[in-house]
Amino acid sequence: MTASDHDDYIMGIQKAADGEVQGEVLFLRLAAAAAPEHRPKLERLAQLEVRTGGEMDALVQRYGLTLNPSNRAKAEERAKVYDGMGYHDILAEWATWIPDYVDLYDRLAERARPGDEPALNFLSAHERAIDNFIKLELSGRSAEAMAELDAVLSR
Repeated sequence: MTASDHDDYIMGIQKAADGEVQGEVLFLRLAAAAAPEHRPKLERLAQLEVRTGGEMDALVQRYGLTLNPSNRAKAEERAKVYDGMGYHDILAEWATWIPDYVDLYDRLAERARPGDEPALNFLSAHERAIDNFIKLELSGRSAEAMAELDAVLSR
């Protein structure tokens, strides 16, 4: 592995770990403003981010990384973009960029170093579950959408 590959790998872990904190804050903020029928779904997404962040903790420690102290503020700022948007409009917007993270996390998991596989495989699975959740929710299949999240959370 070249120095550049090493740096890219570590930056991928850093970005993912920071993203889990931001995702939790974003989902909880949206849940607080959501209609009662959507609140539990957004809260479950937040739970998944917390769980994934916990899975990433060992990697953060192993590589001496520090979570960005501005993660919460960044997420609060990002959440403002969704003020006034309907739940399905938010999901439709997410559907435009979540697949990029599925690809990114799949590639990171494929490059996992010994001992990093469990956390990076979980990271990849969680992002795929969010992508599937969005697709199922948008097609009106809420029970199946929640089952996607629950399947990863039950691991």
